[in-house]
Amino acid sequence: MNNQFQRLEIMFKEQLKDIQDHTIAIIGLGGVGSFAAEAIARCGFNKIVLIDKDDVDITNLNRQLVALHSTIGKSKVEVMKDRILDINPNCEVIALKMFFNDENKALLFNEKVDFIIDACDTIEAKMLIIKESLLHQIPFVCSMGAANKIHSEKVSLTTLDKTTTDPIAKVLRGMVKKERIKAKIPVVFSNEQPFKVEYDGDTSKHRKSLPLLSSNAFVPSVFGLVCANYCFNYFSEIIVQKEELPEVDLIIPTMNDKEAVMKYKEDFIKHNDTLNGTGYLDELNTYEEWLKDTYGSMDKATVKDEWVCSIQYLAYNKKKQLVGMAQLRLDLNDFLKEYGGHIGLSVAREFRNQKYAKSILKDMIYMAKQSGINPIMISCDTNNVYSKKLILSCNAQFIETRYCSQFDINVDVFNIYY
Repeated sequence: MNNQFQRLEIMFKEQLKDIQDHTIAIIGLGGVGSFAAEAIARCGFNKIVLIDKDDVDITNLNRQLVALHSTIGKSKVEVMKDRILDINPNCEVIALKMFFNDENKALLFNEKVDFIIDACDTIEAKMLIIKESLLHQIPFVCSMGAANKIHSEKVSLTTLDKTTTDPIAKVLRGMVKKERIKAKIPVVFSNEQPFKVEYDGDTSKHRKSLPLLSSNAFVPSVFGLVCANYCFNYFSEIIVQKEELPEVDLIIPTMNDKEAVMKYKEDFIKHNDTLNGTGYLDELNTYEEWLKDTYGSMDKATVKDEWVCSIQYLAYNKKKQLVGMAQLRLDLNDFLKEYGGHIGLSVAREFRNQKYAKSILKDMIYMAKQSGINPIMISCDTNNVYSKKLILSCNAQFIETRYCSQFDINVDVFNIYY
């Protein structure tokens, strides 16, 4: 364990290699991005993509790691690349000297990045990063304005909708709202009121059209380190807390499943349980009727009036036992929009508290994403504490509690954005 990452290995042991096995992109190598890039390098990530069009200027000396008297006039991406390789010679570094925009964005995504740190300084580029990251389902974090501020202790990680006082965040909130983006956008920002600066240009243009902004070594560096910290923790929490879930096979029912499904139904009725995620299994008399309706609901041309297109799944474990049932609703009627959502599921009593519910739900969320459903709505009885914890554990966001008069219950509604 005697190597340059020894101090990290003490904490993460053999899991560190799994954390490091990712490609991180840093867009912008100024006061924020240069510190983010160096922190990422010192964490030992295997591949780093650097994007910046500028060369080092004498005015960068007060705050940017790439800036030395010996590097003035040199490309920032090349200087940062050399610095990273001096820290970790085994790192693969891709240096792209460009201003990130719609015309060259493919150069970034061709590198199959796993995380994007936005440290650029124009709103137009930031908005493009947000949209493209969400489109490609790549986790990211955006740095808000670090200029005109001197209190590094006021820097924090939050989401865009919770930002205050930051002029860049204010403009982005409006743009995100206009684009109808509902996903929570992770950002690093400071609630410090910035020094007043008169803006003469269009803030969506390249920053060279803007007046000079005051800056220092304390605040931008902290912005960059918090961005890098969020990136590292994103992967460490996934890997360190990785949960072993039982394997299930989700299949569409056939006549071969009749005995297992009817036994499943009988057990639920016997114990007065609700057959969630089973269509109308509890109301139809025979398996044949239910199977006919199940297949009919898979096509808009054959789905019954007031029903919605849906796909029914049976969940079998490795021993070929029917452990649960789940339904993916491709469309939502008025009732489902308010109370039901896109996914319904249930687990047989003998297989509860064995993580089958989470295994099924995660697979169903994947199916929903493959079907282009965004956001994915899921709901549960407000009093069902287990279901609430299960849904939240799958990165769902609580929306609100709604009263369902049809069943005289309160329903908690959640959305999953991606």
